[in-house]
Amino acid sequence: MRHKALLSAVLAFGLSVFGSTQNAQASTRSLGEGHTPSISSDGRGHVFVVFEGINTKTGAADIYYSSSNDGGKTWTNKLDVHPTAGVSTRPRVVVEKNGAIDVVWTDTAYGVYNPEIYFTRSTDAGRTWLTPLNISQTPGASRDPQLAIGPNDTIHVVFADTPSTSASRDIFYTFSTDGGKTWAKDRALENISSTASDSSEPSLAVAPDGMIHVAWKEEDPTSEARHQIYYSQRLQNAWSSGKDVSNKTRYSYHPVVACGSAGKVYINWLDRSDREGASDIWCLTMNGNTPPGPPVHITNTGSIATAAEMTTDGNDRTVIVWPDRALGLTPPRIRLQALSHTSRKPIKLAHSSAIQLAPAMAIDGNLLTVVWEERSLNSNPIKLKSIELPKLLSRN
Repeated sequence: MRHKALLSAVLAFGLSVFGSTQNAQASTRSLGEGHTPSISSDGRGHVFVVFEGINTKTGAADIYYSSSNDGGKTWTNKLDVHPTAGVSTRPRVVVEKNGAIDVVWTDTAYGVYNPEIYFTRSTDAGRTWLTPLNISQTPGASRDPQLAIGPNDTIHVVFADTPSTSASRDIFYTFSTDGGKTWAKDRALENISSTASDSSEPSLAVAPDGMIHVAWKEEDPTSEARHQIYYSQRLQNAWSSGKDVSNKTRYSYHPVVACGSAGKVYINWLDRSDREGASDIWCLTMNGNTPPGPPVHITNTGSIATAAEMTTDGNDRTVIVWPDRALGLTPPRIRLQALSHTSRKPIKLAHSSAIQLAPAMAIDGNLLTVVWEERSLNSNPIKLKSIELPKLLSRN
């Protein structure tokens, strides 16, 4: 399947994964050409997607937006959020309780060697957007922003930044309590990692009680275990010291943090401890002050996992998605796994001859919508598929 699924393939997929196709949205949809999608939902059937796409007038990359008001059945035409003077990449989107849509991304409007983090917001379902704001404003290179909303609609952002006086990156944090009107220009950026080694690949989540959780990759070239996953939380306006939560002897990278119910915090990452050159997914669950147990081995299939993402909801229904590539020349395929079903074989989300990359997902009620990027010789479409979460969790 490339652009449209054959009916027989859809039915076979639905029957094999869910037991039946009743009420399951098994068809794959396309939002147009693009890269690195991000997705969010408001829990009321409204789903929002942003991605990087090429502006045909300027030839530069801009951030595009599309939305669905019916749980992913239909989608609006993609809209250029706001062209800038630079190249706009790696967007992230979240929705506030009041319905406002927030987007951040990396932009080179101030120069290729001085990328900054930009923010915009829409209060009318994406029809119009605020003029983008530079919320990092550092002399170095700011990249890889992550975005989350607190219980009082405070907007939280973390990103990696390379100071102009150093070759090593640190993880910085900023926030806005007034809908994105004021940021670090009125408050100093907070350095979360503040280490002599290199900090990158941040991930951010905010718990229902407002606690802020951040995980990142820490690389110390002088250590035998060079790449480790570190974690910190914000306590009374100060960050706890970064803690190594992976404790692996080889390469650990691409952390993702998510918050469940009753103080539960999930952190997953990719790790090569078991197989040199081939990554597996591990997941650690923390609960308040209780010492965490050992991380759970999510994948052990003999294939190579990459770029794993995770989402959870207030009922601790936690799902992990990733591109999975068999050893050899097989293109990556998107796989799904519920954290409660790690002993079962992961689900192949969509059959395609194209390369499948950069997945993201959001839970809206009982519907799980997954978005990803496909690459082939002639096109790079952004694809979506919505499936019923209870059937995913109850499969045999």
